[in-house]
Parts: sequence; C-alpha cells; structure tokens
Amino acid sequence: MQPSFSIMKYLSAHVLLSFLLIVAPGLSTAQGSRLDTILQQRDADGDGKISAAEAGPVLERNFERLDRNSDGFIDRSEFGQGMRGGKGRTRPGQAEAPGPDFPDVKYGDHERSVMDIWVAKTEEGAQAPAVIAIHGGGFVGGDKTLVRRSAQQYLDRGITFVAINYPFKTQIPWPDVFPAALRSIQFLRHHADRYHIDPERIAMFGGSAGAGVTLWACYHDDLADLDSPDPVARQSTKPVCGAALSTQATYDQMQWHEIVGVDEGAVTALKSRDDFADWLGIEKSELDSETGRVLRAEIDMMAMIDADDPPVLLINPRPNEVPGDIIHHPRHSIAIKKRCDEVGAPCSLVLKETPPGERVQQIEFIAGQLSEKSER
Repeated sequence: MQPSFSIMKYLSAHVLLSFLLIVAPGLSTAQGSRLDTILQQRDADGDGKISAAEAGPVLERNFERLDRNSDGFIDRSEFGQGMRGGKGRTRPGQAEAPGPDFPDVKYGDHERSVMDIWVAKTEEGAQAPAVIAIHGGGFVGGDKTLVRRSAQQYLDRGITFVAINYPFKTQIPWPDVFPAALRSIQFLRHHADRYHIDPERIAMFGGSAGAGVTLWACYHDDLADLDSPDPVARQSTKPVCGAALSTQATYDQMQWHEIVGVDEGAVTALKSRDDFADWLGIEKSELDSETGRVLRAEIDMMAMIDADDPPVLLINPRPNEVPGDIIHHPRHSIAIKKRCDEVGAPCSLVLKETPPGERVQQIEFIAGQLSEKSER
C-alpha cells in the first residue's frame, strides 16, 4: 500500500524540520530560503510569526526553546538563532535558572494543584516579594515547566518565583478551574514564613489561558472566606498586580465574535456549543438559561472590572486585523482596556503599534508595582 499524500506531506515536513534543527549551523543562503518556506507554510494568519497553534508536531516540541523572548511566537530571527544552536530559554546575558528550591509543592487537593518555588535571596530574616507564573494551553494542556525560563530574571530582582499547574477544564467544570488555581496565592500567603515571602506583595502573570487566570484573579471579588475552618481558604486571592500576554477578554465565548468583529461562525475556537456547555457542566439547551448565564458570568472577566481592582498590564504583539487569531486577537486586550478606562481601573496596554518608547516591559511593571507596595 502506498502512503497517503497527507502522511507523505507530514513525513517530508518532519524530515526537513529535523534537518534544520540538527544541521542548521551550516545553513547557506539557499538553505536559509527553506527556513522561509517552512515559516510561510506554518504562518497561517500571515503575521510573519508562528504561534503555538500554528507550530505543528515537530516545532511544537521545540517551541519553548525557539521562543527566545517568551512572547508566544517564533519569528524568523528566533528560528534562525535556534537553528544556529541557541538554547532559547533565556535572554542574552541571562543565566538559566537552577532547579526550584521547592519542587512539586501541593497547594490543593487536585493532582495538578502543584507548584515549583524558587526562593529569592534576601538579607537575613527579610521577606521577599513573589510572582506566580501561570502557563497557557487552552485549559486542556500545558505545564509549569513552560514558564520556568522566566525564573532567573525575577530572582535577579530579589523576587521569589513560583510556577504553578492547575486543573484543566476537561477535569473539572470550567468555572471551578479559576478558584482552584487561585488557591496557590492563598497557600503562599498562609505559608509565607516557610518560604520567606511577604504575603502583601504577591503578583501574577501568564499567557493565553494563564493570562485569563491572572485577569480573573485581579478582577473577581476576593474569595477569602474568613469563617472557613481551612486556614488557607481564609487568605486573600487578590494579587498586587497582574500581567497578561495575549489574553482573552472573557471566557463567555459566545461574546467573542462581537469583541473581534466577525460572524459567530468564524469563531472556530468555540468548536461547538455542545463543547462549551460540556466545559461548563451543563446541557447545550441551558446555555441561555438563568443557570447558563450565571455560569457564563463566572468566567466573564471583563464584566467583573471595577475601580478598586489592582493594576494590570496587557501585552499583545499581534496585528489588529480580521479575522486573525480569534483566540488571541488584540481586540480582546483592547476591550479590557476600554472597560478599565470606563470604570477607572488602572490598566496599561501594549500593542504591536505601540511606539517603542511607550512599551511597558512585564518585568519592569511587576517589579515596580511590588516595590511601590512596599513603600506604601
């Protein structure tokens, strides 16, 4: 039997990409054009970069190594640096972080409720601020190892770095994912002395799904239950600030087509209303019922925003074009910024067209907010 065309196409791409990943230090100009061909083939939305969703099986396995600036994309420069043997996990001049001081610490009952902790060096007896890094993956995949490459830059600033896993929406109803993840900040506050953390100075950041969890933490009412017999549950879930890369404005996906400006049928990320209802733990017929609206409201970060919420930094380097990447479209961030401005909530926005002199860097934003908190 002859292999199918699709299988042959996959094998050809696999062989070519493997060649590039191994032999590329000797790429000539002609060979470099092959790299451009691969980029063009994978760049489905034509933005000149490859997202994780566009990567395909071979690039996906190397994505974190090639995405040198951790912006969620591989551009030609990063691809070329990776081909020349660059490690890709740290910025120029930055050392790779050692293993965590406390790996796989359980912060909740679910099997994925674990965290890695890198403790910042401080003066004797001093408590360090901390940042919680939340991985992406569409709430169906991903792991805390994907964000650990950011650890060293925070440790260099005297900030304890924490990378968490959290339950997927395929394991528990989607609205329950958020409080499950936020138990991480409650856990750190309760055990602040053990990890030498200042419980009043904890920030969060993440990309895609991790960005959504970050926004949920910043904008949802505090989940602290002062009457709970569980001392962890009595702690606040509010971070000092949050940074969100390529976030969604809401997880009420039935609003996405309006936010981005496309027909509902173009929002293929919905897959179907059956999937959406299943993730909420209800029947499709209940999506527009009172029960459905309540559940959808629990994952609608944009509707939660009010003036006393902590400062948020939104970063999205994608072009503001339609259709583009519906899931990570910059209009999600634009919609959040608009709502923040309407209610007076502090929010900074960095888009592809933002002038270089006005671009707020994630590390600078978080370090600055944590420093300001210590001075108040």
